[in-house]
Amino acid sequence: MHKITISAPARLHLGFVGLQDHTASEFGALGLAIDRPQTVVEACRHASWKVSGLVQDKVERIRQRLAAAMVLDVPLHLNVVESIPEHIGLGSGTQLAMALATACTGINGLSIKSEELSGLLGRGTRSGIGTAAFTKGGFLVDCHATSPNQARAISKRIEFPHEWRFILVYDDGYQGIHDQSELDAFKNLGALSHERSADLHALLMTQVLPALEARDIASFGQAITAIQYKVGDFFAPVQGGRFLSVRVADVLDYALRNGAAGIGQSSWGPTGFILVESESAARVLQNRLQDCIGDHEIHLQALRARNTGASVRIENNDRQLSDSQTLESV
Repeated sequence: MHKITISAPARLHLGFVGLQDHTASEFGALGLAIDRPQTVVEACRHASWKVSGLVQDKVERIRQRLAAAMVLDVPLHLNVVESIPEHIGLGSGTQLAMALATACTGINGLSIKSEELSGLLGRGTRSGIGTAAFTKGGFLVDCHATSPNQARAISKRIEFPHEWRFILVYDDGYQGIHDQSELDAFKNLGALSHERSADLHALLMTQVLPALEARDIASFGQAITAIQYKVGDFFAPVQGGRFLSVRVADVLDYALRNGAAGIGQSSWGPTGFILVESESAARVLQNRLQDCIGDHEIHLQALRARNTGASVRIENNDRQLSDSQTLESV
């Protein structure tokens, strides 16, 4: 293997079902992979280690952590061509780390499971959604980790309907809680109450999963919105309200009153999401929302879920794979 290019999908984190040990061991979080934005990493053999492209400082930190955890005899030129925007709730850190780790281990001939790579890089211990979005895609529910040094396992994966669409609502004036502030937030908030966990668990098992398998967008969207409200209220003391951005919250509320099947905030936000039944419905609602926004810091993006994980393009000295492969097929 001479050169590898990995395109990793962003993810929506749709909320926690449990944060207590006994609850989260069965079900922890839910989310799904989306087709945009994405992180694209190129890696090729080089005389010495070299980093170029976007987010170079972050790439170098990840590279050093990888080098400390394993033997990487073959130095590489690592080039980040595209990068999911940081700290807006779309999983940029995990996707970058997993793409870099997969490229480095692949060219160096190391076979390490993605869950182990994620754990080595300090990803996926609270939620395995980002790691599974990278490896599998689709709608995901995580559970316990099989090891303290691995990403949380996936208890349920369902293909997401290809015709359903999301409209993402971005607020350029905010960044979500991250790094030490995120650790402090979880510490200060503690665990979900037994009552709230039971309510969330019931919504997942009796409405979210059956509705998704039945392709019932009305019931699915209603349940996701209910989970978002319950989880958002739990996190309100540290993010200032049910949703981080008041402006995003206003857009979501308008969308829900004007045909959206469901709404919510991905992870710590500020990015919000709106679920609709089709591309044409997304186009109509997006135009209506755009007419009402009038704020240059708020913008919208329509996209679909992604039912595959990261794609991989491999080039050898003597041949090139002309078609992209899914990660699990490499």
